[in-house]
Amino acid sequence: MKIFVFCFAIVLSVLLGQRASAQDIMIINPIAAPSLTSASKTGAVYLSIMNMGKDSDQLIGISTSVAESAMLHKSEDKDGVMKMEMLDQLDIPAGATIDIMPGQMHIMLTGLKTPLKIGDHVPLEMTFKKSGKVSVDAIVGKIDDMANMKHTN
Repeated sequence: MKIFVFCFAIVLSVLLGQRASAQDIMIINPIAAPSLTSASKTGAVYLSIMNMGKDSDQLIGISTSVAESAMLHKSEDKDGVMKMEMLDQLDIPAGATIDIMPGQMHIMLTGLKTPLKIGDHVPLEMTFKKSGKVSVDAIVGKIDDMANMKHTN
């Protein structure tokens, strides 16, 4: 069964696009939203995190060279108003896939050094409590295409 899950994960990641992994963690389809204006100092990155291991893990840090900081934010509708909350960590249960998708969560980039244009690359280094560091390169593209990438846990 473990071999089947591993093979399925590899096939899925190849079909869905770019991936990066460290031990049991796999990052699938990292995509960054293009900047709305040439003066934009913030950006957003979306992706899926798959934990193929037997143990849960936690995303505990994110960094990038294209911005001063990168933070995980959760979006919630509270009394008809969308609110963002910064998350210090994100639990990734064993065998689960967590989607960081528009309207749910995003990696917020603040202090962008230059605006993000379609085709640009956004290098991310994601730190997990057990699996360590995973480096991934998000491509700046149209976020509308993400609707077809949703996973079910």
